[in-house]
Amino acid sequence: MNLLYRAPASVGGSNAKCLKALDEKLHFNKCVVVDQSAEEADIYRGKKYIKISAGIGYHCQYDDILDMNKISALDRELLEAMEEYKSTCLNMSLRNYNIHVGNYYEMESEYLKHLKFWNYIFENHNIDFVFLATIPHHMWEYMVYALAKCKKIPILLVGTSHIFGLAMVGTSIENMGINIANMCKLGINLNRTELHEIVKEYYNKSSKKHSCLSNRDKKERRKNYLYKFCYRNYYKPLIEKISREFDNYRLLKKDMGTLLRIVYERLRLVSISYYDRRAVSKVKDKKFVCFFLHSTPESATLPWGGVFQNQLLAVRLLAQELNKKNIKLYVKEHWIQLYREKEFYDELLSMPNVVCIKSSVDSYMLLKKSIAVATITGTIISEAIINKKPVITFTKSYWSGIDSVLFVKNCKDITKFINDILDGIIVISNNDVKRYFFAHENGMVRFPLDLDDNINISLKDAQRDIVDLISKFVDAGLPEDFYYIREK
Repeated sequence: MNLLYRAPASVGGSNAKCLKALDEKLHFNKCVVVDQSAEEADIYRGKKYIKISAGIGYHCQYDDILDMNKISALDRELLEAMEEYKSTCLNMSLRNYNIHVGNYYEMESEYLKHLKFWNYIFENHNIDFVFLATIPHHMWEYMVYALAKCKKIPILLVGTSHIFGLAMVGTSIENMGINIANMCKLGINLNRTELHEIVKEYYNKSSKKHSCLSNRDKKERRKNYLYKFCYRNYYKPLIEKISREFDNYRLLKKDMGTLLRIVYERLRLVSISYYDRRAVSKVKDKKFVCFFLHSTPESATLPWGGVFQNQLLAVRLLAQELNKKNIKLYVKEHWIQLYREKEFYDELLSMPNVVCIKSSVDSYMLLKKSIAVATITGTIISEAIINKKPVITFTKSYWSGIDSVLFVKNCKDITKFINDILDGIIVISNNDVKRYFFAHENGMVRFPLDLDDNINISLKDAQRDIVDLISKFVDAGLPEDFYYIREK
């Protein structure tokens, strides 16, 4: 087996330890590790390991480790196979994590550079299995995912769930957590299964008003987030880039052009205060559905949201159908969203049957007063299930095993779902809620994808679960419809 392993954030050499334990069980021939460790603590010993820093991918700096002119040019067969994934890749080049928003030539050049490098890695190292410790939401990660799909190479993904510290499992972006949905449908013996402490903690908090739904400390958290976001994603990369090339006038002139484009794009953005000044602070309607916007750009919308990555499409579809029932759609901006294009807010505020509500309004109150909540993939789904509130969602995942959650396919589905809610047909029992969380316990891996995800998850537990997950996938023959049950 030749493994490409996109590691999660690591501390204390945890990735190297995990791969060592995995190698002892599977005995792979080669492992290309895309490393993201803190303080370079992960040491991969032996010739079978090839280490690539994740930072090389984030900044598209492959020339720093390889002469790109010496590797094979891209051929028609590969380019045509990648067409299915190209538009999503290009959309990812517009993420705010990049230094600037480029023109089409710059975006496509970045796409082709990622494609050329990662195709070389696949071909040169004969990769026959890919593990991604995230739902790919940067262009280089998504490129690895797309190449694996095009080359029909088995792929296994884990992604953060609504409970920090537990990760869902899938073999594609479209089927993340489907094993949990199947568990909900098939049923679990509710008397014999014990919930993990972090699942109980999440359940107990979400069943009553608490900080995960209310606005406590949001002002200070937003201030800290703003500082970290701007420094990490704008200023630091630009400083590094210019300082590296300041002695070359031609490159410096190009960088100044880049800086001017940053300023121009920033002037087109407005802060959340632009939205809040035009939004209402009180709910005046007795019957309403509340749509909770996602902070963007993030994996919840791109790529996980699929065709509804533009949230305005989902809002417009819902508002139009709800209007036929004289039900208002309240839309709440995500409190942590720093900036959006002014045109986004203007379009949202002008939509018929849409009422925008201030980001400071308590989400728990909206959840309780609404007849249903709606979102693309948000944590509000689990919180609504706990509080026995129907949900309209635009992505199929681990919550789709609950009858009170509607996965939107067309207008008729929305109309029928609303009718069932109004007629009292949609009922969520205590056993439905229990099944949902028992499925979390049995179908997810303990895996802190970020270093601060959950301090209650030990690195030893995470290592044991990842080795168990990958080993079971290999033993099952690397199937596309892999059904994972976690070993106790």
